[in-house]
Amino acid sequence: MSAIGTRKLAPFQMTPARPKKLGREHHRWFFHPSRCDIRLGPERFRRMLKEFDQGLEVAWNPIHERWGIWMRDPKIQHPVCQGWKLMFFSQDADGVYEPLDQRILAKLYARSAKQFGNLWEYWLRVEQEMERDRAKKKDNHASHMNQGAGDYFDFMKIKVGYGKSSGSKFQEYHQ
Repeated sequence: MSAIGTRKLAPFQMTPARPKKLGREHHRWFFHPSRCDIRLGPERFRRMLKEFDQGLEVAWNPIHERWGIWMRDPKIQHPVCQGWKLMFFSQDADGVYEPLDQRILAKLYARSAKQFGNLWEYWLRVEQEMERDRAKKKDNHASHMNQGAGDYFDFMKIKVGYGKSSGSKFQEYHQ
C-alpha cells in the first residue's frame, strides 16, 4: 500500500459562515426620484418622458448601475419608497445595460394601456407573444435536430470509391 493510503488525515473542519445582510441601499426601490441625493436623468430624455406621461421620471441607481424608469403612484406608501412605482431598469432581456434612448420609450409604449385600450386586449397580446416565443423555440430546436440528422445521414451513405472504374455503388459493394 502506498504511503498516502496508510496515513490518517485530519477531518476538514470549517464553520459555515452566514452571509451578511445587505443594507437598505441594495433594495431596488431605495433610489427613487423623491430622494434628495438622487441623480435624475438628462433633461432632454426627461422631457420626452413627460410628453409620454406626466407621472414618469428617470433616476440613476448607483448600486445596480442602471437608470430606473419610475411612475408616480400615490397609493404606494412603503417606508423605503413613498409615492413611486419602479417600472423597469434600462436593460435588455439579458440584463445588458441600455442607454436612455428610443428603446426605453418603445418599452413604455409596449406596456402602456394607450396601445391596447383595455386589460383584456393587453392579456391577449401577452398570450400571443408567449405563443410566438414558444413556437420560435420549437422551430429552432427542430431545425437544429434536422441539421444534425442530415449530417448523420450524409455520413452513413455508401460512397463511391475514388479511382474505381465502374462508378456504380451496387456493383462496387454487392458483388
